[in-house]
Amino acid sequence: REIYGEALGQWNRYVGHVLTVVGGVYVDLKTADQDGAVFDAVPRDRQRGAMAWLTREVFDAPTWLNEPAILELLGPTAGGLQSLSARQASVLNRLLDPRRMAVLSEMEAQQPADAYPLVEFLDDVRDGVWGDLGNVAAIDGYRRALQRAYLERVETLMTEEPTSNPFFGPAPDVSRSDIRPLLRAQLRDIREEVERATRRIRHRVTTAHLADVLERMDVILEGARGG
Repeated sequence: REIYGEALGQWNRYVGHVLTVVGGVYVDLKTADQDGAVFDAVPRDRQRGAMAWLTREVFDAPTWLNEPAILELLGPTAGGLQSLSARQASVLNRLLDPRRMAVLSEMEAQQPADAYPLVEFLDDVRDGVWGDLGNVAAIDGYRRALQRAYLERVETLMTEEPTSNPFFGPAPDVSRSDIRPLLRAQLRDIREEVERATRRIRHRVTTAHLADVLERMDVILEGARGG
């Protein structure tokens, strides 16, 4: 159990290193007599490469972490669907952090030639979580849980303001940023894809999931309009 826990912790650390690349900024401290930029955004291609890695290694469920021969020795609470889904949701929440999105917007304004635009970032996150709707006959439990985690995160971003703290610093003003309009547009695009999928998919659990997704989206969009 201890060794397995250490392996999961190492996976978390690797993922955390990749997360820092998205919305990342290089800092080159200088003395007063040195020229050049102190803050410089990580190049767009490197950020998009990190996003593609997260899609491949996190959003596409890393079920290799749930080795049956190990879990059979540790019991159902040591790993499995719920544990891995919680790890995926944690990475998604950290990725969709308002501070990260505020940095993407700021660097787009300051360094437009090589920035990773917020709208492209949100498109890539959407594709990573929802991109298989058009070609699957069923959505597995890991992906269903990830899609629900996405909706929960978006609802929080649409209805709550982040708070400042000593470690992360001042919170961005989400209500006056592009974050909510772009997320609302994302939800509308996803809703169209879900509606198309419901007309094609016949897997009972998947159809129930998609019906629930549509209702959740309507609640979020209606609440956003009311706010």
